[in-house]
Amino acid sequence: MAYTRLSSIAVANNNSRFSSSTLTGETPVPPVCESPMNVLGIWEAERTFGIGYNGWAQGGRAAGIAAFCALILLVGACAKKEAPKHERPPALVSTAMVVKQDTPYVLKGIGHVKAFRTVDVKPRVTGLLLTSKIKGGQHLRQGQLIFTIDPEPFEAALKEAQAAFEQAKARLQQAERDLKRFHAIFEAKGISADEYEQKRLDKVSKEFQAALEEARVTIAKLNLDYTKIYSPLDGQAGDIFIDERNTVTAYQSVLVNVRQIEPIRVEFSLPGKFLQEIRQYSNREDLAVEAHIPGSPDPETGSLYLIDNVVNPKTGMIMIQGEFQNHKRRLWPGQFVNVELRLTTIKDAIQVPSPAVMDGPAGRYVWVVKSDETVEMRPVVIERSYRDKEIVAQGLKAGERVVTDGQMMLYPGAKVQERKPPEKHPAEESQRGTESGPAASPTPAGGDQP
Repeated sequence: MAYTRLSSIAVANNNSRFSSSTLTGETPVPPVCESPMNVLGIWEAERTFGIGYNGWAQGGRAAGIAAFCALILLVGACAKKEAPKHERPPALVSTAMVVKQDTPYVLKGIGHVKAFRTVDVKPRVTGLLLTSKIKGGQHLRQGQLIFTIDPEPFEAALKEAQAAFEQAKARLQQAERDLKRFHAIFEAKGISADEYEQKRLDKVSKEFQAALEEARVTIAKLNLDYTKIYSPLDGQAGDIFIDERNTVTAYQSVLVNVRQIEPIRVEFSLPGKFLQEIRQYSNREDLAVEAHIPGSPDPETGSLYLIDNVVNPKTGMIMIQGEFQNHKRRLWPGQFVNVELRLTTIKDAIQVPSPAVMDGPAGRYVWVVKSDETVEMRPVVIERSYRDKEIVAQGLKAGERVVTDGQMMLYPGAKVQERKPPEKHPAEESQRGTESGPAASPTPAGGDQP
């Protein structure tokens, strides 16, 4: 009876391994517990309890029930086995600390350098350009002789004017003597009043003639002096436009252009919405202006010189100028620079590196590293940027760690590990330094664009 029931269970599971070997008393090869269906076979009872065909017949109903219950427990034990879980390795990231420190409040713009003063040197007399005392691009001092015009015609004109003046003085002296003589005669009633008045007017006329000739002498002297052309200011000379032995025309021919670069100005534009802030802070103190030269790590520092009196209605921008002493002549007319106008200083500002701040659908956020080396996504409010830093108004506090590189592999709760910086071998650094050579200096007059 027990044999019949167990056989029917094996047949119902469609997975019975009861064979002729069981009927003949042979011990079957034990299978692997792959699924609950396999362990219900009759041969499993033989292996577990040592009961063959004869055992089922002899043990009766009680032994069969006990064997069946044991098999059910074995099935449950096999079913609870699960495949082992593989933990995800920590993500390699770079981190930085959130710091609290005083931070300048600056407005940024792109400006171009302008000479403080620019003069086109023109001759004041017409003549032959005799000599050029300078070379193009030379730095000039105010009062330095730079050109000469042939002086011979002007020397002759001066002699002519002087002779005419001497002649006029002689005539004036004669007219004065005649007036004295005629005055005595007029007192003696020897001549009429009309004759005396005629002599007096003649003497006055001679005075004016002498003054006129004296003025001509002065003009001749000036013209002679103008044959020597001097630098009107301290500055940098440009190209010489007219060569020697060419005739130049007074007040028309441009000989050279001189630009004053000590001091020098930088002109840039800012959005008109900042006008009130600029005026507010400039009324309190002189505002500092920094000009960052392309290719140079050291900025030039100057001061606010001019706030234009109108906002450009087409662009909505306000023109600003900064003045720089430029003693080292690093700023050059026409050069483009990055400009920072410093308005004030923000006390105890929370700073993070700019690469730490990410943009998401809900706004800007950072990945914060917790004490257990897992990360959390935290939204932040950015007040403004300063160079390579972001000023955080809300969301972070000093001393926290944020991820600056490797954010693409992160998710909330992810484990992270600090990425080790690559080792630098002395031989590679030496070779790299040889290949790169010295740092490039900014190019005068329109260097690299920022």
